[in-house]
Amino acid sequence: MAGSFLKFSLILSCLLAILYIVGAFLPNGFVWGFNSLSFLPNTYTIGYIFLSIGILTLFIKRPQTKLTERFGLQMETKPYHFLIISIIVYLIFAWIFRVATPLFGDGMYIVKNFFETLRGNATLDLRNEPLATAYFFGIVKLLKVMSYEQLLNAFLIGSMLLGIGFITAVFFIVQNLFNQPAQKFLSFLFMLSFPYMQLFFGYMETYGIAILAVTVYMLSVILYIREKLSISSVVILFFVMALSHYISLLFLPSLCFMGFLEYKKNGSKGVVKGTAVLASLILLLLFMVNFDLQNFYAWTPHSHFLPFVSGQDALSLYTEPYTLFDAVHASELLNYLLLLGGTSIAIILYIFLTNRRLLWQSNWGKFFLISALPLFGLIIILKFDLGLAKDWDVMAPYFPVIALWAAWLIAELKPDRLFSSFGIIITITLINTFSFIVVHASTESNLNRYQTLFEPGTVSNYGYYSSTLSLVLYYHQMENTQGPIDAWNRYTNLYPFDPQGHQNLVTNLKALGPQGIPYNLNAYERWLAAIPTDTAAYVEYVTYCIDAGNYFFEKGELKGAEAVYRRTITLAPTYERAYNNLGSVFAQNNQLDSALIYFQKAIDLDPSYSDPLYNIGSIEEDRGNKRTAKEYFQKAASLKNPSAIEKIKKLK
Repeated sequence: MAGSFLKFSLILSCLLAILYIVGAFLPNGFVWGFNSLSFLPNTYTIGYIFLSIGILTLFIKRPQTKLTERFGLQMETKPYHFLIISIIVYLIFAWIFRVATPLFGDGMYIVKNFFETLRGNATLDLRNEPLATAYFFGIVKLLKVMSYEQLLNAFLIGSMLLGIGFITAVFFIVQNLFNQPAQKFLSFLFMLSFPYMQLFFGYMETYGIAILAVTVYMLSVILYIREKLSISSVVILFFVMALSHYISLLFLPSLCFMGFLEYKKNGSKGVVKGTAVLASLILLLLFMVNFDLQNFYAWTPHSHFLPFVSGQDALSLYTEPYTLFDAVHASELLNYLLLLGGTSIAIILYIFLTNRRLLWQSNWGKFFLISALPLFGLIIILKFDLGLAKDWDVMAPYFPVIALWAAWLIAELKPDRLFSSFGIIITITLINTFSFIVVHASTESNLNRYQTLFEPGTVSNYGYYSSTLSLVLYYHQMENTQGPIDAWNRYTNLYPFDPQGHQNLVTNLKALGPQGIPYNLNAYERWLAAIPTDTAAYVEYVTYCIDAGNYFFEKGELKGAEAVYRRTITLAPTYERAYNNLGSVFAQNNQLDSALIYFQKAIDLDPSYSDPLYNIGSIEEDRGNKRTAKEYFQKAASLKNPSAIEKIKKLK
């Protein structure tokens, strides 16, 4: 059975290579789990094809046994020398292929919140990951970040420090879990070959802490089973892991399993002690936040889980992308699992089909199984606000557990030609991950990939809005004024009945200044056509029309001013200011009789409005009717019109 693992490795690697090559010609949001090459120059695809063929040929015809043994021996005899070299290699790659733009996840929200907090305009939003958020904000404060570019650099430094910690933890995991030097080396490389490594390349999110905390927790469990660490230490590291992100509580069953093992070995004493330690830490935390859990929890009005059937209320229609058993959901899950753990999941499935007893016949197997099942269960039912593709990072910190499980299963299987079979899988995983990382190291390719993920079938209205908002915030950081307008135009075309989109569109059009007036007037018209009952939109549009008309009037563009003021009257027939301003346009055109009609209409609507009184006085004065003019000036002055008061003084 073990001998067939090489055949499985070849088939798996060929399928993955073919899938990525096909994906190179499909730059859309439905195959995002394997189409990274489609956003890179064609030379990458050509190189990928030749590299894949070369890898398969090399490992089949000339197994790299000696090379693998040499690295394994180096890792065994000079462990710290090997570790330092590994860290240096990682740092070089992290610097060269750093994430160019913080579009995915909540990156732009973090930018906004951090800057507002630094300026004293907001409080730090710890969300559901207090320890992680505090860590990165601490880095930002320490480096005295003042600009967007400095913030990117701060996250790069912070994530690189975490990357060093992650590599170190993985190193000690394989050293303590495996016995054979070659298996240690291959497992070490395997765990560093997945896309979750992106979190350590300057990725502007806080999940780097979570992935490090999960890895350290795994190390503590391994050391505990090896009887090198106490159960209390495992409990403490579990608590720290949970603070890094609350999703880490998924590992609570695994902690209970550790408690069960402790009870079997040492009785109830260690279990009681571990429970007391955990309870004390929880009480200490509650005391620190004055027992106000709202300080450590991000509440949302909608559910975080997919429904069995579509809801019909407004909130459900707004926030639900699909139901639990929808075909689109299945497609999204396949993309997600393929991206983050394709080869490791395939290995686990292979073992399940061929030698499933390995999955639970030892404490190691039971630990991995108990850890993985809640993870997969949550991935299946969790509703990702931004869509799985853009929220890929939410569950990414927990996939090292899956990778380690797969590596351990291979070690237990003891396949023939380990170097060839495992080496092929590792190499194909590495080059697939490399394409994913390279895409995000370029602003253009990153932006192109992000924009293909705006698929209404895969994200909810809420997810589409939030994704658009992130994109717009990025454009603002880049001082790109046209990008936000294009983004909100796309949103309002797709969701014309959402007033938020229209509001954001007109707000960004206003940033264009006078040249944006025609576009903004059109945007308001579209808004009211889509939502004619939106009274707030009417009020805002009326105010904007007055301002636009005043601009045209001051520039001497009387036809433009007349058109906008007339539109104002259509929108608000009882708005006295619109009549007065339209009268001013006619007065400027020497159409005095028409001007008087509109001035009088303004007075009829609001007798306390002084401007039209003064304007009529001015017309009468120009006509030589001084007595009548004085009467109107006096009426306007009695209403405290400054110009009228000055005029009365002069007439005296």
